[in-house]
Amino acid sequence: MLENDIEENPDVYVVGTIHDGISYKATLWKNGEATTLSIMNIVSPLSKNHSSFATAVFVINNDVYVVGNVQSDSENTVAALWKNGVVTALTDGTYTAKANAVFVIENDVYVAGTEMGVTNKFIAKLWKNGKATILVNNSVATSVVVCNNDVYVAGHMSNGTKRTAKLWKNNKEVILLETDHTVANDVYVYENDVYVIGTRSNDTNIATLWKNGIAIPLATGENTSFANALFVLNDDVYVVGKEIDSKKNYMAKLWKNGEAFRLFGGNDAQSVYVFKNTIYVAGCEITHNGTFSMATLWEDNKKITLSEKRSQVYDVFVKKKYNDTLNIKF
Repeated sequence: MLENDIEENPDVYVVGTIHDGISYKATLWKNGEATTLSIMNIVSPLSKNHSSFATAVFVINNDVYVVGNVQSDSENTVAALWKNGVVTALTDGTYTAKANAVFVIENDVYVAGTEMGVTNKFIAKLWKNGKATILVNNSVATSVVVCNNDVYVAGHMSNGTKRTAKLWKNNKEVILLETDHTVANDVYVYENDVYVIGTRSNDTNIATLWKNGIAIPLATGENTSFANALFVLNDDVYVVGKEIDSKKNYMAKLWKNGEAFRLFGGNDAQSVYVFKNTIYVAGCEITHNGTFSMATLWEDNKKITLSEKRSQVYDVFVKKKYNDTLNIKF
């Protein structure tokens, strides 16, 4: 039997952070096994207990790319990139910075994030192979995807009184409609369609999907709702986020094609990945009246607790064991 013919479960990668009793530690889980990501190339030995967070993961061939942020010796957070566990700083610690998303194609590594400027306002940035490009001032970049040599970045701007969801294509703004008091958290390109998800805030927060610039509300507004991530496969659009009712009860939500598809009580959903017929949702189980969270992965309806310590996960990526054919954002 050929290796590629062996029926195997896929490799499931999840990233987030675990509090070890002293500080938060950036963590990578592979098939449920946790590995703490080293920060020693960024901080001195005296700062080994500084907090770190892993916010996104991308796997291609046998290389695992993780981005996040690390509290540096200067106390400012540094945007960080780990490749196969080896960390590289994308910023020097002069100003607070964070890396929010990573995408890899043809040996080019794209990272979307933000760095505080001299005016103490955030600047959306895109790093390509470690070199930063400023997208716009007073803004945050939350997601990046590359398709047909075009680079799409989602995020939002602030004028001090309101935030506005933004989409950039090759560093130029693409118009999104109905963006007063909005944020954009993720972008996905599938065939000829561009999807952006986020939240609109009028009287209440409403989870929202933009398809080719047109806003589509995912919730009625009866409860507060947020959309955090999306995945598109075979023309099916999956969005995850959460709702909070009037009694402050949390409910992780999965929408499929605009309809509430699955609910996870008492939880928050941060990322979604669809592999074959299985839906993977990463987030946390919230307990103790919202004061304690545990890193959690849902594989369809099966709940997998990744850590019973105070912890959180932010992203999930699924890959075939013996084949590099990926359900990635193309």
